[in-house]
Amino acid sequence: GLQIRQKVLGENHVDTARSYFNLANYYGELGNKEEALNCDQKALQIRLNLLGEYHKDTAESYYNLGVRYSALGNYEEALNYNQMAVQIGRKLFGDKHSKTAFYLKNMAIKYRKLGKAEEAKKCNQEVE
Repeated sequence: GLQIRQKVLGENHVDTARSYFNLANYYGELGNKEEALNCDQKALQIRLNLLGEYHKDTAESYYNLGVRYSALGNYEEALNYNQMAVQIGRKLFGDKHSKTAFYLKNMAIKYRKLGKAEEAKKCNQEVE
């Protein structure tokens, strides 16, 4: 899928970004953390170039990068990406939307991993 999209549509196309995103999830399921991270980084760059910062697909990419960095044990970096997803979710969907809540719950997990219980609690309270 990715090679065909690259050949037909080019590297800088939303469908190519979706292929990278899907491939990252596949690599993640296989436990190939570095390749998953690489694909998610490519997806994010394409989405930022074409869709801009405040788009639901860009938020998905930020979220996924948070997942990738968590899998690598880099919770600070994971938190940074998760915060971007929350920021975009709030702007696009509002504070009470299920997608924003999903991002907040995941941000709480990152805070807990970093030993920041108070910040995790605040995230969880926003969701309730």
